[in-house]
Amino acid sequence: LPRRGYVAHGQFGTSTIETLATWAGPASQKLFGIGGGTLAEFTSGSPGGSLLTGLSNARFQKIEFANTGGNWLLICNGSDGPYKYDGSNWSVAAITGDGFGAESFETVTEYKGRLWFTISGTTQAAFLEPDSIQGQATSFEVGQNFNFGGYLQAIGTWMIDSQGGPLDLLCFMSSNGEVAIYNGTDPTQ
Repeated sequence: LPRRGYVAHGQFGTSTIETLATWAGPASQKLFGIGGGTLAEFTSGSPGGSLLTGLSNARFQKIEFANTGGNWLLICNGSDGPYKYDGSNWSVAAITGDGFGAESFETVTEYKGRLWFTISGTTQAAFLEPDSIQGQATSFEVGQNFNFGGYLQAIGTWMIDSQGGPLDLLCFMSSNGEVAIYNGTDPTQ
């Protein structure tokens, strides 16, 4: 039987919360909600003040990423940011690209210590240097692998068991249902 009822953790005015994102550090955790063009913290229940405002939409993709600089929460939606959270402050991630703006990053995933993004409405992915949360992003064209056209909709990872042990692969999914698989460590080679 499904569980009956619920207990409200927090309310965001009259706006619907469309994205929940958590940040987990070594000693604490925080919960954020995004709705109505605003991001607020909900760790203690009711929103603790607006931390980001004027967002074009509230449907963000997110990832927690740890590197030598700390623990991070990175969010993107194809129109705003991307934004990064370091455990204390939100800021725009200083990511530059050649021929695209980082605000067009729609989804984000981690593969072998490197962040990968979809670029909204294109067949291009973009990636950062290993262990980086910002910096120069390099484009990676995958459209030639999609026989049915469309655009790059998502990137994910797939681990399979091979004769030599686990094999970690990167999957590029098109808007028309195709998947292109990448098996490598350094996409610059």
